[in-house]
Amino acid sequence: MNVMTLIEQHPLLRADLYAYGLPNSTVTDVAHAISEQLGGAHNNLCHVLAQLSTREFVRRVDTRQLAEGTDLHPPLAQSIVLTLAPWVGQFKVGCN
Repeated sequence: MNVMTLIEQHPLLRADLYAYGLPNSTVTDVAHAISEQLGGAHNNLCHVLAQLSTREFVRRVDTRQLAEGTDLHPPLAQSIVLTLAPWVGQFKVGCN
């Protein structure tokens, strides 16, 4: 499943991410980077997240690496991870 399609399925999450002032390309880059950190490819983030709890997700994502790889400030990268974390369980619904 395409990362942006996955995010678009959850309008509140999408709104929260865009509230940080991030353009589409940055949201996509962040999602791809997180998926790769978690051992997935850019197109299977849904399946990667379906295997994790919220707590595991937060522990396994290296926000410093995320910030460096996407040219974000480290506090913003951490905020994005914490914004995504509560939605991890919701992604399971879209994994078909």
